[in-house]
Amino acid sequence: MSDRASRRRSQRIRMIVVYSFFGLAIVALALYLGFRRSDRIQYTLPDIPEIAIGDIDAIEIDSQSNGKVELRKRGGDWSIGPAGYKPDPKKIDKMLETITGLDLTDLVSTARYYERYELDEASRYTVVVSGKGNELFRFDVGKRAPTYNHTYVRVSGDDRVFQARGNLVDVFDDDDEALRDKLIFSIEPSSVTRIEATTLDASYNLYKSVQDEKAVWTGDDEAVWDTEKVESLLRTLSNLTSQRYIDDEDFGRPSFVLDVQGEESKQLFLFDKVDSGYRARSSQTPYPFILSTYQAERIIKTFEPEENES
Repeated sequence: MSDRASRRRSQRIRMIVVYSFFGLAIVALALYLGFRRSDRIQYTLPDIPEIAIGDIDAIEIDSQSNGKVELRKRGGDWSIGPAGYKPDPKKIDKMLETITGLDLTDLVSTARYYERYELDEASRYTVVVSGKGNELFRFDVGKRAPTYNHTYVRVSGDDRVFQARGNLVDVFDDDDEALRDKLIFSIEPSSVTRIEATTLDASYNLYKSVQDEKAVWTGDDEAVWDTEKVESLLRTLSNLTSQRYIDDEDFGRPSFVLDVQGEESKQLFLFDKVDSGYRARSSQTPYPFILSTYQAERIIKTFEPEENES
């Protein structure tokens, strides 16, 4: 056999060996991926009941940190606990969306060691969802996963720990006070036609008129007030919230009274200043509250004489 033929034969053998090696490698990789994929899907996620928001009329959240928080829907309106406080509608909406859209993504543990995930009795939030007197769904909320985009959960009747999509802790960790609706004064600025403010020493009446398609505010003496300051006041009053509610007490005579008139008359009463703000009342809620120092003094300063000279 000539040297050329020998070299050709050697090249063919080397090519066969190389292709065989790559072929075996591809087969091995395919088998590995197949076994790995099979291993990953050997578990099944629990079935989450399909619940419509309209089916839910009661939510209970039980934890050692906050006690039992009870939310009830009666006549289309939600309330908190036996006292029937009005909850923040945005927080209720978020709860309902989270419950009806609960999305379990992965199995995390079957070891029944719950402290690691804060699903033990001392740390967890147990959420019970009911409708028409019947329990619809129950699940436990633990801590957030390291990604902060998931939360550890357990569902009723299943000892395993799963990851659920989203931050469920922020949705369910509020106590009664934190869930209350803090909106204590609300108006539509454009509808206001008169403002009356009364302090311990003076009273002010402001009237709105329209000149050249612009609002103009004047006092009893027909002096023109700073329109921007008055409009700023109305924007503040359009969505005024409290810091917190306080116990019902006799606060004595208010130091400042604001009467805002338009389609209807609404009043705000400020009393004495405390460390965190002003004790206050509003005609739009039966409960006294604390209004922050910043908000209260911003309202009061609108009527200080040096602020209103045009």
